[in-house]
Amino acid sequence: MIWILICAIGILFFYAKYRVFEKMNEKGWKALVPILNTYILFNRTWKKTFFYLYLCIFLLFGLNAGLLTLNTDSYHFLFLTSFISYVMLIILILSLHYHIAKYFKQSILFRIGMVVLYPVFLCILAFKKELDV
Repeated sequence: MIWILICAIGILFFYAKYRVFEKMNEKGWKALVPILNTYILFNRTWKKTFFYLYLCIFLLFGLNAGLLTLNTDSYHFLFLTSFISYVMLIILILSLHYHIAKYFKQSILFRIGMVVLYPVFLCILAFKKELDV
């Protein structure tokens, strides 16, 4: 029973992303492609250079996480760089959520809501009738 609820929430979230992409005058299917949707969101709502920064930090995090599984002498250094890159990723993603709401000219409270409760406010953004872009 819980799996049905989880699947329904996942489908609702993907449909909300699809609708937001259509409101941004992008093809909705692009919201379902993982790296492409992140690139488009950064490019449209913020700056393209932050996407490349995000991608580099993401790759660094993945590399460090992979190297941590090996028994090496630089365990503490790898752990520290993994932790720092993870924190930087979270900051970039939360900033992206803020800029998505800013792109649609939403109030400051809505922008904070996008940062704190992204799936809920994305659904509100997707199903809102009138939006300024």
